[in-house]
This record gives sequence, C-alpha cells and structure tokens, in this order.
Amino acid sequence: MLPLFYLNYESKSYGYSHFCKLTTNVSNISYNLFFDLFGVLIGADPSTVIHYVATQTEIPYHLARDILYGDPMKRLERNDISFKQYFSDIQYALPSSEKLQYETFKARWDRIGLSELPATGLLPELSKQHKVLILSNASNHNIRYLKSKFDFFKFVDGVITSEDAGMMKPQAGIYAFALQKFKADPDRSVMIDDSPSNVRAAIDFGMAGHCYTHFEKLEQFLNNLSYK
Repeated sequence: MLPLFYLNYESKSYGYSHFCKLTTNVSNISYNLFFDLFGVLIGADPSTVIHYVATQTEIPYHLARDILYGDPMKRLERNDISFKQYFSDIQYALPSSEKLQYETFKARWDRIGLSELPATGLLPELSKQHKVLILSNASNHNIRYLKSKFDFFKFVDGVITSEDAGMMKPQAGIYAFALQKFKADPDRSVMIDDSPSNVRAAIDFGMAGHCYTHFEKLEQFLNNLSYK
C-alpha cells in the first residue's frame, strides 16, 4: 500500500473507483506522471461514424460504440492489422453487418481526424514541477508521426511504447520497464489512463492511478498533486 495515497474504491461498473485520491499535502514534491496517449491526450469525435453504424445495423448507439472501440481498435492503433482487416473484424461482431459498405464507412472514418484533448493544456504547468511521461500501446511509428503533428510533446520528458517494452498494458512488465527506464520510484509515480484495467494494473504494481473519464476530474486529481 502506498503510504501517501488513499485508494478510494467505489461501486462502479468496472468494479473500482475511477480515480485514486491523494490525501496528504504534497506541495513541492515531484511526481512521475505517466499519461496514456489516445483517449487522454489525443482523441477524436467519432459520434458520426458510431451513429452511422448504429443506424445501418439497427443496434443501440452504445453497443455500436463498444464494438467499434473494442479489441479490433486496439490492434489497429498498434498497427497490428490494416484498416480493411479492422472493418472485417467489426463486421463479424455486428448484426446485419452486410448493410455496411466499406467505402462509405472508410470515407466517414477519414473525416474524423485526431485532435488534442483538454488535458494537453495542463502539461506546460505540470512539467515545471513533475516529470511528464507517456506510456502507450501505440507503435513507435505512430509516435514519430504524432510528434510531428502535435506541439504538446515539447512538454513531455519521455515516451515508452509497448514496442519498446516488448509487452502491452495492462501487463505488469510494461510498468516495471517504464519505471526502470526513467529511474522512477513507484511511490512517486502515477498512471493516468482511460482504461480501468490499465489503471488497476498500475495500482497493483505499487503506483497511484487515475482512470480518465472527464477533464474536470483529472484537473482536480492533478491539483491535489501540484497545488494542495
């Protein structure tokens, strides 16, 4: 158990609280802040594509969303599969999938685009006191492309990918690899991720964790670290 942290477990659909609260005054203490990339720092508005799939296949919006952003999406983000294979995989998971046309789906997908999420606006101030790091299941190729596209990387002290570590979140080894690479003490390290299983694995490894759901909750959590 971390001496400075109180893990606030609540009854949620995923079985534990969406964040880990700091309850001790920690002004002037520096932390290693490990951010997930997609869904925390970078994201997109996929609502039009989800609505299209839900309408065509006659399923609820939330079910279409869960299928589109399930395991096939994770494999696509890691460049393990092509976009066409991704489409085939979600077709297999969807009812009435014959109503989906690849070209129409691809055209709608291409109009989504990636953009910075609000959390990136916190990095300039956080980097003055803490070490800002990224721990992502993205490929190194994707990271190189994103560095050329987004300016917030200038506030990032280092990036660890699953390709670097040879394993993926939520495997315990990737947290060990990241902590060793940056000579980081788990008692002074925090994992900020939008995946509950990734946060749970970090907490089990001795780090603190915040499961990102809303910007305001993340801002409150980080304020406890930096300004309380």
